[in-house]
Amino acid sequence: MPIPVPFATSCLFKKSIFYRFFTIVLPPGVVGELTQNSSPKAVRLWMEHLPGWVTVKQPGLPLPAFSSVLDLGEREAIALAEELGADVLLADDGAARQEAARRNIPVQGTLGILDLAAEHGLVDFSDAVRRLMQTNFRAGGKLIQYFMDRDAQRKKC
Repeated sequence: MPIPVPFATSCLFKKSIFYRFFTIVLPPGVVGELTQNSSPKAVRLWMEHLPGWVTVKQPGLPLPAFSSVLDLGEREAIALAEELGADVLLADDGAARQEAARRNIPVQGTLGILDLAAEHGLVDFSDAVRRLMQTNFRAGGKLIQYFMDRDAQRKKC
């Protein structure tokens, strides 16, 4: 099942859980955001050579009205999630997550994706978060600590 992605969280680690199970769909608005000069160089380079499990798709229908202020990439990603019946929308932005929830679209954030990948042995969570924090990614300290604690507990087992 396709997964519209407002942020290319999968580009942060090479062996993605999506490579084995899903197709990631990026709307053009997201591609534009991720290829602009203000995006981290690693992200821009990754975007130049998208893997086969990532596709770019324009929403087929006009964008619906949104109750919150969202950028083009987030609006397109939410529209594609509805249009494609996506299993999950990957989003970190609070307004995008709220809008998706209002539309009954399941949402997962970057840290949750990394946690799931670590649970399946595909990434080292603490290393992935360390690398992630060297980009323009933002998250609250309590949320990061929550996932770091989960990782520490997982490593004890």
